[in-house]
Amino acid sequence: AERKGLKEDIVMSSSEKARIKMLSTKYYNLIPTVDTPLITRPEIIYEHAKVVDILSDIAIGQELQKPLAKSPSSSKSKLLPHPCDMKYDSLKCSMEPLKPGSQMWNLIQEYAENTSFREHFSKTYFEILQIFKIDREGSEARFACHNGLSNRKLLWHGTSVAAAAAIVSKGLRIMPNAGGRVGKGLYFASTFAKSYSYLYPSVNKEAVMFLVEVPLGVEKRIHRDSPKLTKAPKGFDSVVAQGRMQGDPKGDVEMVIESNIVVVPTGKPTEVRKLMSKSWFYDSEYLVYRESQCRLRYMLKLKMHEVDDEY
Repeated sequence: AERKGLKEDIVMSSSEKARIKMLSTKYYNLIPTVDTPLITRPEIIYEHAKVVDILSDIAIGQELQKPLAKSPSSSKSKLLPHPCDMKYDSLKCSMEPLKPGSQMWNLIQEYAENTSFREHFSKTYFEILQIFKIDREGSEARFACHNGLSNRKLLWHGTSVAAAAAIVSKGLRIMPNAGGRVGKGLYFASTFAKSYSYLYPSVNKEAVMFLVEVPLGVEKRIHRDSPKLTKAPKGFDSVVAQGRMQGDPKGDVEMVIESNIVVVPTGKPTEVRKLMSKSWFYDSEYLVYRESQCRLRYMLKLKMHEVDDEY
C-alpha cells in the first residue's frame, strides 16, 4: 500500500518533496537497504518493486514450511516422514529427474548450448547439474482452456533461486508490479542467453531455469517497445518482440506432449539483416498475458562458473 501511494504521489504530484520523503522513509523502515535514496524516479521504483516481488516469493516459500511445524509427533507413529519428503510434498508438484545422456536430457542440453551465444557469456559459463520433468498439481486443468491453441513452443524462463519454490508450487504468476518493455505479462525467450540474464543465483552460484510449454496461437509481432500492454491485441493470442537475432528454423525439433505438437527451437541464432535497423530488440521475447496460458514442463538446476578473459 505504501509503495502504491508512493508511486501515485510521484506520478501525480512530484513537487511534494515532503510527502515523497515520508513515503521513502516508511518504505525503508519496512525493507531496510544499504542505500536509501529518495524514490523519485521510475527506474528506482522498478528496482524496488523487483525486491518486493522476490520477498513475496520468499514469503510463499515460508508458508510452505508451516505444515512441517504442525506435523504429527505422536508416539504411536513408528516411522515419521523425513523432513525432505515433507518439504517435497508441500510443493504439490511431481519432480522426476532426467537421466544424463537420455534423449530428452541431450535435447535440452543442445537447446541451451546452441542458444547461449558467446557475447552473453564473457565472464561466466554454465553447467547443467540436474534436469527435472515437473508436473504441478492442478496445472493440467488450468491449462486445458487453451487446448484449442496451436503454435506451441518450449521456451525458457529465467528467475531467482528465491522464487523457484513459489513458481513450482503456484505456477508462473503476473505479479502486481509486473511490467517491462512489452507490458504486464509473462515473459519467455527462445534463447537460453536471454533468460540467463534474468537469473539470480544463490551464494554458491547455483541457479534455476524453467522450460515452459507456451501455446502462442496467433502472434502479434512487434519491433518497438510497448510497455502499456496488458493483453494481446484483438485478434491475437500472444505478442512476440521480434529480435534481430533469429534462430535457424532448420534446427527446430518437434516433440509431442499430451497429443500436442510442441516446437523446440534449437537452431543457432544469427543476425537477420532486414531486422538490424527495424527492431529495437536484440533477442526475441514471447509474451502471454494470462497466467493459464503456459505450463511448466522442465526445471534445470545450473552451476554458474567464473571464467578468465580467454574463455
